[in-house]
Amino acid sequence: MPTTLADIARELGVSKMTVSRAINNHPEISPETRARILEAAQRMNYRPNQFARALTTNRSYLLGVVVPDLMHSYFAEICRGVEGLARPLGYQNLICSTDEQSANEQHEVEVLLPRTDGLIIASSVPPDENVFYRRIIKDGAKIILIDRRLEGVRCPTVTTDDLKVGSLATEHLINLGHRQVGHLLGTVASTAALRFEGYKQALAKYRIAFDSSLVRECGFTEREGYESMSGWLNEGNAPSAIFAEAEVPSEPARDRRRKLRSGPHTSNSVRRPQRNAKTPGHRRRREYSLRRYAQGPTDHGRMVHVGDGAGGSTDLDRNGRRKKEA
Repeated sequence: MPTTLADIARELGVSKMTVSRAINNHPEISPETRARILEAAQRMNYRPNQFARALTTNRSYLLGVVVPDLMHSYFAEICRGVEGLARPLGYQNLICSTDEQSANEQHEVEVLLPRTDGLIIASSVPPDENVFYRRIIKDGAKIILIDRRLEGVRCPTVTTDDLKVGSLATEHLINLGHRQVGHLLGTVASTAALRFEGYKQALAKYRIAFDSSLVRECGFTEREGYESMSGWLNEGNAPSAIFAEAEVPSEPARDRRRKLRSGPHTSNSVRRPQRNAKTPGHRRRREYSLRRYAQGPTDHGRMVHVGDGAGGSTDLDRNGRRKKEA
């Protein structure tokens, strides 16, 4: 038979309530009594009954984490970060991947809601399709949105300044000397729309005319990035630089360069600008994907906004502190 609170209480000659409070770190229990009870609990191989604990406290000590792609290193690191903070507080994580499908997301959320104390969600739902989330929040669901926004949904959000991301990434390529900067567009998520707007703003800032032929539909996955990039390169009209929202493997570009070296020189070849004194050649050869360049989880605080769901937001630095006014 498993050891119970009553067994420990009998062993030490204290009440069952005292044992329960000591195990749950109640402030009314002295450090000496708590240490004695915890020692006895360990010696008697006591294991808390999680079901009874949930009924007593009305808490499951479970957090649901719903992300679009668990295989993506960015979301995997976010899940690891959540776990690193939650575990010391006594919480465990239930993690679901939706494959960027809003129907999968709604199903996972409905399954997790009655089993968890709250949900952390990177939503694949289009920003203006908010009926589902508005309903469950009105019914009392505790939700935090990360990485992506939903219009008209009043809940805490932690997101990147995606407009700035798109502008910075595009300006970086322009400052390397590229005048034809392509864009591999993401999904219907808010991140893609805002980064696309930042891309266009950067072009306008440097008086470069927007060319819709330099924008290709893509997505966020590595497979989609590979297919889009390979197709563009095989057509022979790819621009000299591309701002991609997906993880784009370097293989298509390397394969294309090998073919160009072995074959005759053509006017459609993908060329790098000439090296100059301000920008060393090794910097020009570096390949940037959006996730690596502007949104690595370890540097997420550089351009992060924390919203309260009611129109307010706070800029944080990389250590999670409020940024000082300039």
